Amino acid sequence: MIRLFRRVAIFALLYVASGEAISFGLPHLIRWHFAYCMDNDSATCSASAAFLSYWWLAFLPVIVTATVLIDLAIEKRHAA
Repeated sequence: MIRLFRRVAIFALLYVASGEAISFGLPHLIRWHFAYCMDNDSATCSASAAFLSYWWLAFLPVIVTATVLIDLAIEKRHAA
């Protein structure tokens, strides 16, 4: 039970931290997207629109993997 709680806590902290980290670059990307992509159908504009729509979903597998790795590292430290 403690292991599950630890994983959920690590996941929540990583999710909040990644949201805060991306919030530094996201406003710049939003300004760029609206300045250059309103009448443009290029692949770059499509990619930026997809990223702006689904950035949080793309981070989920990364956050889950980081959560498991951090949990394993904590377990090794406690076992030693």
